[in-house]
Amino acid sequence: MSPTVFRPQAVLREWWHRVSPVTRARSLAERRRAEDPTEEPGLTDVDRTGEITTDDGVHLRYYDIGPEDAPVTVVFSHGFTLTSQSFFLQVRHLRRIPGVRCVLSDTRGHGQTRLPESVDGFSVDDQDRLLTVEATGRDLVRVIDELVPTGRIVLVGHSLGAQTVFAGVRLMDDAVRRRIAGIVVVNGAVGAFSRHGVTRLLGSRAVRAVWRAGDRILPLAAVLKRSVATLVEPTLATVVFHEALDEGESSRHDIVAFHASMINETSVTTILGFLDELATHSEAAVGPLLAGIPGIAIAGRKDAFAPVALTEEIARVWPDVPGHPGEPGVTVMELDDTGHMVILERPEDVTRAIRGLVDDALGDAGAGDG
Repeated sequence: MSPTVFRPQAVLREWWHRVSPVTRARSLAERRRAEDPTEEPGLTDVDRTGEITTDDGVHLRYYDIGPEDAPVTVVFSHGFTLTSQSFFLQVRHLRRIPGVRCVLSDTRGHGQTRLPESVDGFSVDDQDRLLTVEATGRDLVRVIDELVPTGRIVLVGHSLGAQTVFAGVRLMDDAVRRRIAGIVVVNGAVGAFSRHGVTRLLGSRAVRAVWRAGDRILPLAAVLKRSVATLVEPTLATVVFHEALDEGESSRHDIVAFHASMINETSVTTILGFLDELATHSEAAVGPLLAGIPGIAIAGRKDAFAPVALTEEIARVWPDVPGHPGEPGVTVMELDDTGHMVILERPEDVTRAIRGLVDDALGDAGAGDG
């Protein structure tokens, strides 16, 4: 019999497989699903869905949940390489509140939203024209105009969706802006994401060179993306998600696999198209327009992509409560053991923040009716 050979690399791999966040989260999710096999992540029982075609030919897919005549509507904007499905835990709770409606749309280049059929192969010019924060802000305004022409509005934006919300506030008419009852931004930024954290790499010469290569590297990038697809999930488990994933509502689902599936379904065109925006775009000019709008800005203390410093910048831009100098117009929440996916890691905290603004808006709507 040959002697047993000690292989430290194999032992380390087995140890990591057993204790890694993805393994812990999966084991918890499997146990919960054994108790309730219907627990699958994603939006369910959507009342209405359809498409809105923008002036530049993008077909925005929307999801509409709750009574169309609700006095308060929560309008969601999701993050980069995600879809509207990422807010399923918040929507699940909000839909139970009488008088509340939820409207979500897949950001251009993401999910079920379709880019113009005439764009085939996509050039750098197409990216410059179609895949911008400015365009996502216009889309948000269009969704509100088409689907929520009346009533109070609470805006919710995560990551890139936070800049979409700020752009929308800047671009919308005063009459629409006055209907905003509150804003919740999560893992967001008002300035360029590349100012702090890992995303500073987006401003590096190497990444900028990749972006400038544009359509010349798209075929190669697509092949590379497919080849590393299997690495997305373990990378998320070790870099993006943290201890909070093992607790609460998120432990009922295989959140890491759910997140990885959204990333893997995002096209290389979209990923490359938004790189320059993430590196350079700023919505700091929206500051004065936020005066009088209650805000909540939520950050994960372990977020390497949109660190707390970016949320602190949001607080500096947001004006004080009108008539109360020194009283911040936005409440900052910093959450422990949480990274860039607070909406999935600590969904209860995000839902409570939204619920507080919704309750205030419902009270205002009731007082107005009286």
